[in-house]
Amino acid sequence: MPVMQNMLLNTVKITMTDVMIDIETAGDCDNAIVLTLGAAKFDPNSLSGPGDSLYMRIDIEEQEQLGRVKTDSTIAWWDTQPIDVREEAWSPYDRHSVIDALSQLQSFVKGSSAIWSQGPLFDIIILQHLYQQIGLRKPWRYNAIRDSRTLFKTVGDFRDRSTQGLHNALVDAHHQILGVQRCMQIINRNKAEDTST
Repeated sequence: MPVMQNMLLNTVKITMTDVMIDIETAGDCDNAIVLTLGAAKFDPNSLSGPGDSLYMRIDIEEQEQLGRVKTDSTIAWWDTQPIDVREEAWSPYDRHSVIDALSQLQSFVKGSSAIWSQGPLFDIIILQHLYQQIGLRKPWRYNAIRDSRTLFKTVGDFRDRSTQGLHNALVDAHHQILGVQRCMQIINRNKAEDTST
């Protein structure tokens, strides 16, 4: 997988109401250091795939100065990952300040109907803690949060397990979008069949 630069990608030009967020971290607690952040807009009711996407590495030293932490178990887990994935997450280059990264995410999600993640008690809680820590308002309401993990458990997990580069925040966000869209196709088809009988 080529090394990903900080980017705003315009991949699909259609109206998209929802945003999928994924982060890679150095820990599994609320005040964990956030290594990278990926977000992508999408239409959950189509199979169009992800649209506009945002990807950033976030300054590690600045987060350490804020008292954010690494956990031994997470560092040990990173040691088991492919070298290209590790290097992408931990590279010292092209890192954004915390306030710049969170401000960009604020702008990116503005006007979205729903914010998805693969388990809000991880990605969303960690980001909310970081927003609170630096005094920025989180850019979503509590009732806008959606959980792809529960959807996959309930409807089925249709993500492509052969996808390359997983545990890159943007690759994971795109991967989860495709899974959500496939689940929603099943839900919408079942709804249509129910109303026609």
